[in-house]
Amino acid sequence: MTTSLSWLRAEIQERILNKLEPIKLSPKRILLEPDFSGLNRRAFIRRFPGAQVDSIADSQIQG
Repeated sequence: MTTSLSWLRAEIQERILNKLEPIKLSPKRILLEPDFSGLNRRAFIRRFPGAQVDSIADSQIQG
């Protein structure tokens, strides 16, 4: 992704995580679509440390 759009990617990630803040669930598995080059994955791992976090790309590779 170009540098000019990297701020947008970061903004979207921050807004999504802020909306999830009040949720007190502890999911076991999270499937991300799209993955945005791993940035969302790392953020979700920090937010939900006990969850297995996968992307659509991972799921397609694993079959």
